[in-house]
Amino acid sequence: MRFEFRREIALRIRNISYPELAVIIGVILNSLMWSVISLLRYYSMMDSVFDSGIISLTLGYILHYTNIPYLMYMSGFSLDRILFSPLILIDGIPAMLVIQEITLSIPAYIIFKLAQMKIKDNISSMLISLSYLIYFPLAGAFYFDYHFQSFFIMFFLLGIYLFETRHYKLSTLSLFLAGSVRFPFMVFPFLFVFLIFSKVILNKGEIEDRVKKFAILNTLLMGGILIISYFLVSDSYFLNVQKVHSSSSLTGYFHILGYSFLDYLTQNIENKILTIVLIFSPFLYIPIRKFKWLIFTFPYLALLFLNNYGPYIYPYFNHYIYSTLYIPFLFLLILDNIKLPEQNNEIFEQKKSSIKKIFYILT
Repeated sequence: MRFEFRREIALRIRNISYPELAVIIGVILNSLMWSVISLLRYYSMMDSVFDSGIISLTLGYILHYTNIPYLMYMSGFSLDRILFSPLILIDGIPAMLVIQEITLSIPAYIIFKLAQMKIKDNISSMLISLSYLIYFPLAGAFYFDYHFQSFFIMFFLLGIYLFETRHYKLSTLSLFLAGSVRFPFMVFPFLFVFLIFSKVILNKGEIEDRVKKFAILNTLLMGGILIISYFLVSDSYFLNVQKVHSSSSLTGYFHILGYSFLDYLTQNIENKILTIVLIFSPFLYIPIRKFKWLIFTFPYLALLFLNNYGPYIYPYFNHYIYSTLYIPFLFLLILDNIKLPEQNNEIFEQKKSSIKKIFYILT
């Protein structure tokens, strides 16, 4: 049995294509590079914020003390902190920094596997996946203190890949872990399953029974978790935990304080627009025909325009962890819309109108 296992592993390694190998090497080198940078920054005391210390303190508190109200609050705020709290026992903050760099690099390989399925070209898949590693807003997530939001990209993309490969139970688990990194990230897995659920309700296209079951159960599960998490976080006073803001509306939690909607919308408007341009500029050469994943960027755009919190806005938006709110959806948007020339030819042949042909050629 051990021999068969080794043989299977050897065959899989032998079947790895050069583009796939390049992506694997890219993930390893990227993880090493950012790990070295983060550790040098940590040991040279060049850390400008307290987040790593605060999060490591909460992990230790979860492990060594039994405070039921606090655990209830934390289960709504960031269930992953409870589930992954033993990681702090490896080597404290340095180990968590290295783990963050690895979890932020791994999505490049998941993007490669998704690209293989959708565009069926190894070289193109490799270029798209490697572009993830050099997408400049991601640098802020690599360089900043460790946060469990760094797990989101990996778990969410893995959940999508598992769904596409019809591993629905594992997809549910991965999407659940993605949504549990911090409140309210569960809104993204919920939106994904709700869009499938809406197709089931509207009877759009043929949907197999397993997908229907996946959509219905996960819409109820993740919607329920999102609602419960809201009350656990917003009404933390009831749980005898220090409130994260002065009201139960969570405005303070999202840094939305003191101004009217029009004030927030008009203040610093130039930098807000520039932020959007910079975020989307690497993808502007791709004509967008499928807008599903663009919807998932709306929460970040709402945060951007509804407050003046510096880490959301140019020139500091690419210095922090908040890029995890939109990066996976931009690359899923690429994969849904990119077409290779031979695929486009099939589209052109179906078009009878010369105006439509010119439109596609120009785009």
